[in-house]
Amino acid sequence: MERGLHDVDLGSRLPAWVTLVRLLHWLLLLAAVGGLVWWGVAAVQGTREDLSEVAGLPLPAVLGVGGLVLGLLLAVVGRLLVRGLARKRADQADERLRGVVHQVLDGEIVQPFGTELSSYAAFRRGVEAARA
Repeated sequence: MERGLHDVDLGSRLPAWVTLVRLLHWLLLLAAVGGLVWWGVAAVQGTREDLSEVAGLPLPAVLGVGGLVLGLLLAVVGRLLVRGLARKRADQADERLRGVVHQVLDGEIVQPFGTELSSYAAFRRGVEAARA
């Protein structure tokens, strides 16, 4: 039984999109930290007025806040996607493992037990025939 369970493929490789989401999450974290540090340094140096602007907001603030907001959004979406992937893989692993267990039980318990019951039934018929 151990050998059968050992040979079951549980699908250990992650899909490519998981790596892409991780990379994007790190990039958003770097953008958030970099933007907020840049904004903080500019504030300490008193050069906030010299910063480039996007839609009327300083570029470092847009980078920092945008990185945080998009990172949180990606975390929520990624969590939902990973939860679905985990549920799917758990169901597949459960099905494969149960299949192996059923095979082993059938081969090592059900069939030999059926053979013994058939032998016993033949013995009983023999005994009944000898009595008559």
